[in-house]
Amino acid sequence: MWLPSPTLLFAATTATTLATLALVAGDLPDRVPTHFDASGRADGWSTRNGFIVTMGGLSLFLAALLAGMSAVVARLPTSLLNMPHRDYWLAPPRRAATLVAFAAQVHALGAASQVLVLGIVLYCVRASRASEPQAEPDRALWVMLGAFLAFVVAWLIGLHRRFRLPARETNPV
Repeated sequence: MWLPSPTLLFAATTATTLATLALVAGDLPDRVPTHFDASGRADGWSTRNGFIVTMGGLSLFLAALLAGMSAVVARLPTSLLNMPHRDYWLAPPRRAATLVAFAAQVHALGAASQVLVLGIVLYCVRASRASEPQAEPDRALWVMLGAFLAFVVAWLIGLHRRFRLPARETNPV
C-alpha cells in the first residue's frame, strides 16, 4: 500500500489550509468569532482581514519554522544536536539517513499542526455562519485539540523509539 511521504503531506496540508482561507475569505462576515469559551460559545472576535492574516500567517509560520528546522539541523555540527544516542545516530555511516528520518518526523508533526490550524479555521467559519448563539455545548474544538494532543504524544513515543539503540548495539557480544 502506498502512503504519501510526511514531506508531501506537510506541503499538501499547508496548501489546503491556505487554499481554504482564500476560498472562505469573501464569504466571512466583517466580524469573525475567533475565541471560544470551554463550552464552545464565541467570546472573542476579529475582523475578517485580521482573521485571514492571522490564520494564514500562522500556517505560513508553521511551515517555515518546521521546514526550516529540518534544514538547519542538517547543517549543525553533531556537538550542537541533542538527541538520544547522538554519537551512534550521527556517526558518519548513519548521519544522512538519521537526518532524513528526523526531517520526516518533523514534517509529520508539521502536517498534523496544519490539520489543527485547518480545523480551527473551519470551526471559526462555521461559528461565523451561525444565525443564533450556540445553546448547546460544542465539543468539536475539544475533540480537535484532544486528537492533536494524542498525535503529539504518539509522535514523541515514535520519535523516541525511532532513535533508540538497536538491540545488537545495547548487548555487544
